[in-house]
Amino acid sequence: MPQWPELNFWGGKKKSQKAQRIKRRHRELRKSKKPLCPLRRPKISENPPQIGANQKMKNIRSADVQREWHLIDAKNKILGRLSSETAQILMGKNKSYYTPNLDTGDYIVVINAKDITLSGKKESQKKYYHHSQYPGGLYVKTASQVRKQKPEDLIRHAVIGMLPKSKLGKLMLKKLYIYPDADHPYQDKFKDLVPSKSSVSSVIKKPATTEIIERKTEDTEKKSVSSVVTRK
Repeated sequence: MPQWPELNFWGGKKKSQKAQRIKRRHRELRKSKKPLCPLRRPKISENPPQIGANQKMKNIRSADVQREWHLIDAKNKILGRLSSETAQILMGKNKSYYTPNLDTGDYIVVINAKDITLSGKKESQKKYYHHSQYPGGLYVKTASQVRKQKPEDLIRHAVIGMLPKSKLGKLMLKKLYIYPDADHPYQDKFKDLVPSKSSVSSVIKKPATTEIIERKTEDTEKKSVSSVVTRK
């Protein structure tokens, strides 16, 4: 004979002792205003840290972005490592106020693009594909062929793959200027620059310095002398 479950006064199944014990415990916790599952909930400190005036977050606008100019020498540099740091500067990830929906990056001028190096056998094995959208219009070039025809495309192609695929990414790419030799038309942007110790950027900006010119007249000298005498 099958064992029928015990029924309570209202005709429903009787709850087990464990279920009744859990329900009783929850009822006690509700009365004491404590969390039902104290282990699963994060602990909230009674005295949360107060945010000072310098710690408040400020919404950055495109007009508030300060752009600088960076000069990168690609001579004897690895293509991938140089391109990754170039993409970070173009996106503005090296700044404290970086926002993904704004172009907070700086301008970059890359020189000596023809002297960039590729690791391993990529010079002959790495291939670049282009299709003209017509039947049979597939063009394949190796890295050595691209270097002979237009070496700037080696860096540009690598940087494009590391930028966002959107209109914002196209705006970031407009701040990148690549030249095969050391000659470039932006010499006036790098007048106040000195060589850097980093392996990627060849120059960095000097800190802003202000020259203070002291001009003393006879009246000021007399006042200073009189003040010293009175102090003595």
